[in-house]
Amino acid sequence: MLVLIQVLLKNKYIGYFVSILLLFVWDIAMFIMDIESNMLRIDGAPTIVISDMNAFGPALKSLLWFKGYWLLFSIICVLIAGLFWNRDKAESFKNRIKNAKKQLTPSFTYILLGIFATWIVVLGYIYYNTQIVNKYLTADQQEKLTVEYEKKYKKYEHINLPKIQKIHYFVDLFPYRRSFDAKAIATLANETNTAIDAIHFNTNSNFKTVINIPNAVLELNDSIMGYRIYKLNKALLPDEEIEIEVNTNYTAKGFKNNVDNSGVINNGTFLNNGSIFPGLGYAASAELSDKNLRKKYDLPPKDRMPALTSNCTDKCMSNYISNGRSDFIKIETTISTASDQIAIAPGSLTKKWNENDRTYFHYNLEQPSLNFVNFVSAKYKIKTRKWKGVDLEVYYDEKHEINTDMMLDAVARSLNYYTENFGPYMHKQCRIIEFPRYRSFAQAFPGTMPYSESIGFIINLEDENDNNVVDAVVAHEMAHQWWAHQVVGANMQGGTMLSEAFSEYASLMTMKSISKTAVKMREFVKYNHDRYLIGRGQELNKEQPLYKVENQQYIHYGKGSVLLYALQDYIGEDKVNTAMRNFLEEYRYKKPPYPTSLDFLRHLNPQVPDSLNYLVTDWIKKITLYDNRIKKASYKKQPNGKYKIVMTVESKKLIADTIGIEKEVKINDWVDLGAFSDMDEKNLIFEKRVKINQPKMDFSFEIDTIPAKLAIDPRRLLIDRVYKDNSKTAEEIL
Repeated sequence: MLVLIQVLLKNKYIGYFVSILLLFVWDIAMFIMDIESNMLRIDGAPTIVISDMNAFGPALKSLLWFKGYWLLFSIICVLIAGLFWNRDKAESFKNRIKNAKKQLTPSFTYILLGIFATWIVVLGYIYYNTQIVNKYLTADQQEKLTVEYEKKYKKYEHINLPKIQKIHYFVDLFPYRRSFDAKAIATLANETNTAIDAIHFNTNSNFKTVINIPNAVLELNDSIMGYRIYKLNKALLPDEEIEIEVNTNYTAKGFKNNVDNSGVINNGTFLNNGSIFPGLGYAASAELSDKNLRKKYDLPPKDRMPALTSNCTDKCMSNYISNGRSDFIKIETTISTASDQIAIAPGSLTKKWNENDRTYFHYNLEQPSLNFVNFVSAKYKIKTRKWKGVDLEVYYDEKHEINTDMMLDAVARSLNYYTENFGPYMHKQCRIIEFPRYRSFAQAFPGTMPYSESIGFIINLEDENDNNVVDAVVAHEMAHQWWAHQVVGANMQGGTMLSEAFSEYASLMTMKSISKTAVKMREFVKYNHDRYLIGRGQELNKEQPLYKVENQQYIHYGKGSVLLYALQDYIGEDKVNTAMRNFLEEYRYKKPPYPTSLDFLRHLNPQVPDSLNYLVTDWIKKITLYDNRIKKASYKKQPNGKYKIVMTVESKKLIADTIGIEKEVKINDWVDLGAFSDMDEKNLIFEKRVKINQPKMDFSFEIDTIPAKLAIDPRRLLIDRVYKDNSKTAEEIL
């Protein structure tokens, strides 16, 4: 098309300008008109990700059709440009039209019409697949639908609903035709004090869902927003149970405008229970969260999470994961797949059999679990190991064996540390399961951890001596087998501190156990430290202190792990872990009310010496930052052969409010001072914790080795706004 513009316009510079203007204006026009079709976006096509497990996946078909569509369009433009090719600078456009007619020979005409007809056929086929078979909502349409959903069904948010007590999933996966048939038989119970006369569901429009409830009629079926209400002919009385059946079907058809890389693929299918069992009741999580968008649509302000409440009962009856739709429940799964694949679900494998050229598996979770389970299928090899009667397993693609032993080492290391410090592991197996890199994350289900090939399987770490991503990610997901899957926080501020912050802290502690030097852990702490500072700089609503975190990742992952790691360094690893263990023992698999961050602090406070009580207040209950720097650094050799180091440090302590306004407060804190023997700060030869109670202070110590650099907070335990001025080259005094 740009070639055609250059041909039609005599001046190449004007042609460049018009081409750039067209590209720029066209994108703006598409945005304004809310058009997202790749048929109209110049050279539009889905983004494609190549997986070593599953190649191009479902995106390839769509990509090829769109690229073919634009290639044909380009050929048409080039052929037309050839007709109008400017053979004489002085030639008028009128003459060029005459020449074009002369060039339009019968054979040329047939070629042009043939290509044009082919393009029209391709256009029609793409339109049929992307606009009829696989309809999609634009961003604006989805936004408006979300608003309509809230305005229409918000009134049902707090109605009484029965809770899931147990559930049996029956899942038949057909990976090679990208399809599944699933059935879930669930027992629901009325745990309220009033009768329930209707059950509300949220269904996913991507799946065909049929819900069978005895003696009930479908009173409302909003197919656009997926909201259904089933009226019970006989109300469900308190403590009564009802068994329901949900059948869900999905089959991929054609191709989409933008491939969402559905979980059902040839090799590496990955679904969770949300794809099979619809949500109960109104989904507040689906509401718009951006305050400006809410104001635009006249929606009231929305809190990210309910406010933290002390000694709560009614407000703590739901956890932040299932939001009151279930507690810890009994789960089993019967799953089948193609005969050349292995299907996996959480729980112990109790039976395996072949039938009709398919392989069936039955898994049973011995422990009550959150209704948060997954279903995976692929052509797997299995690496196994035993750990104190627990089966350790890594399910991997045959090309990706290189890091499997390292993964098993990381699992065993985590089990050793966590069982010793937090309590028993509650499953008979521990599985790491590879899935394609169309999605890049790891996730923890009961005893089962799907793990993207992109963060550990396709990276050769065989000769890596330093700590690496495999150890860190495995340790974090393993920690969730305690923090979330044994105890989970109430659905209110601070809830994710009890799962994500605790798991990331636990991960750091396992990394600490294999770190060769005290300084090595700085890299992991710095990663989370920077994650926090960057995150708070991008906060659009309110930053909260750790114990009131509102599912803000930069706080519970970044800040939470740094603070807990620093806390164990200050009061002792055994003290922090004892508090965590006692907290877990009080609430493990316990019925509601669910615990809050205040319940954990109740266990932590007795472990903290009176002289360090400020750490809990300043670090966990407030937003505290430090501004430490070293102004002068020197050393002098002493007559006894030792070296006297002298340093001048400045230290400020700042308290920030939720909107980021900082106020300096008087400092009276314990802070580490240290000396490195090398300029790269890898060998810490001296460290001393001192009380800093003035903005500027001088310190001197005797050490045995010549220092290269002197530092304040050398292991970066504190949340410091700028670390680069925490160390300074030591000058020798003669």
